[in-house]
Amino acid sequence: MIDVFWGVPESIEKPWAQLTERLIASGCHNDAFSIFRIASRTLGEDVPEVWIGFANTKGKLYGSTRLSRCRDIFEEANQSLRTCQGEDRIKLLHAWYSFERENGSQSTEDHVLAKMPQQERRMRRVVDEDGEERSEEYTDFTFPEETAEQHQD
Repeated sequence: MIDVFWGVPESIEKPWAQLTERLIASGCHNDAFSIFRIASRTLGEDVPEVWIGFANTKGKLYGSTRLSRCRDIFEEANQSLRTCQGEDRIKLLHAWYSFERENGSQSTEDHVLAKMPQQERRMRRVVDEDGEERSEEYTDFTFPEETAEQHQD
């Protein structure tokens, strides 16, 4: 079975992956890509594994046009994941960066690196189960695009 939905729980992944695999094997690539679109809406557009699988599968199926097609998917996924937790978006950006390291140029790698967030360790006050207040450390992610948008407002 092709590994297109890695990271998604197996009970959810298996039917989507089997259907996608059958469509690709029979040459119905557009139908397979439609399944990815449906999966992203059904599983939630905040599932980076679906987007990564979509981009990687499209990359394997197309020759010289695959690079721009994959980049378009990664770009769309990055926009879709803007409202998600930072870790999900970072997972996508790392996959995109790996793709560029393998297939792209220094400028395409730099393009993706420019989208990577700054990490900042912060402290916050939390109340535990016993009602005790304590400090907790967490990591906050600041994405460059969000910073630029805040400065425009």
